Amino acid sequence: MALILAALSPLTAAQIALGPGDEPDRVHWVQVALFDSEASAEALAMQLTAEGIAPVCVYPSSRGPAVRVGEFAVHMDAELCAENLRDRFPEAWVRFNSVSEEAQAGRRWDFAPVCAFSTTRELFALSGNPMPPSAGVRFINALCAIPEGGVYVPGTLPEDEATLELVAEELIFDSGPEDLAAGEGSLQMAGLLARRREFDHARAMALPVASGTILATPQDRWDAMWLLARIYHAKRWRRTAYRAYVEIAAAAADPRDRVRALVEQAGLLFELSESGSGRMADARLRCAEILRAHGGETDPEIRALVATAAQIRAETFYMEDRLEESVAALQEVARVYGDVRRVHAMALFFQAHALHRLNRRPEAQEVMSQVAEMQLGPEDNFPRLDLSNQALGSLTLQAIHDEDWDTALERLERLSQRAPRSASFRQCLRRLRQAEGLSGEQQQRLAALVSPGS
Repeated sequence: MALILAALSPLTAAQIALGPGDEPDRVHWVQVALFDSEASAEALAMQLTAEGIAPVCVYPSSRGPAVRVGEFAVHMDAELCAENLRDRFPEAWVRFNSVSEEAQAGRRWDFAPVCAFSTTRELFALSGNPMPPSAGVRFINALCAIPEGGVYVPGTLPEDEATLELVAEELIFDSGPEDLAAGEGSLQMAGLLARRREFDHARAMALPVASGTILATPQDRWDAMWLLARIYHAKRWRRTAYRAYVEIAAAAADPRDRVRALVEQAGLLFELSESGSGRMADARLRCAEILRAHGGETDPEIRALVATAAQIRAETFYMEDRLEESVAALQEVARVYGDVRRVHAMALFFQAHALHRLNRRPEAQEVMSQVAEMQLGPEDNFPRLDLSNQALGSLTLQAIHDEDWDTALERLERLSQRAPRSASFRQCLRRLRQAEGLSGEQQQRLAALVSPGS
């Protein structure tokens, strides 16, 4: 019996099934130079290959023989390679063909994530000063130190920010050239400034630690790299943040760090597509890469990260208006990752919206009701989201739209008890107050929700 239960455990459940939409449909590369003669192009290709840049080939373009570098499934990876090469080839630019065109031309490809490196473009100077394998998986929620018996203890947050600032300044200014305290203090100050959303100052404090310019422990340097990546993301420097997470993933010794960095890349590719600087297909490819490599992981932290990748993948179909595929993918996420509550809730939430857009209203309401009843805590939500109360708000708005006043009031009363200061409650209250046709008793119930004593 124990063996049967183990086989049915969510940690050994079926993985997400990938399909044709998870395969690359384009081959991207970087065109570095055009030549009048094939011999000149071949000479450059041989030179680049001898330098360790691969793959390199001569490509017959309409304007003459061209030297092309790299083979990438994801456009942004090709862009990073082009940036690396522009120190030597200012005209380097990204081109692509469809996979079918490449196959028809008889070309074979082996997608490579990095084809050329540039010490002037890298963020963390890892080529000249690599990370030792000892650092990893300590996160930036409280990169601070407080005095405890005369010893500074990393990882704790004093209630008084002024004390924290004083401690960090002492670490920075009272340390000698061979003292690790300068790196620790700079990192703590960067964390404090980031929490204040003084991102430019935070970046200036964290960058010397992350790049190894000032002496720091491997762990402090690693944390500074993560902090910088998050600062770039918070500033909406998405391309720079993406490069940061690419470098972090390449340097990560711990698989949890690597998977987390890959998931961050997928999220950024999703955001870049939303802003018109990429394709949802690229985000889906990165998610598929994560699912193929780590879908069977049983480590709870990695499993939660892989679940997030599965959710991002399903949302790409939704954003492309491929609603039937989105519903199927979201149902699978909810089934496979039912033990990861925030992903489970998000999958149901998006599934309900997709069903609504498909005019499958009863199914949509049933699924949304499941989310509304989940009573999710802060740890079960993604940042800045309150899915269970948002779901209850959506159901309330639907009842208002249907002029089902008793149901709308009952749901609004529940929402007022659970989240009286939420945007969902305020929106529903405003809509219901604007409604016409409420009975006198219903008007009294509504008035009770906005009375001073409610």
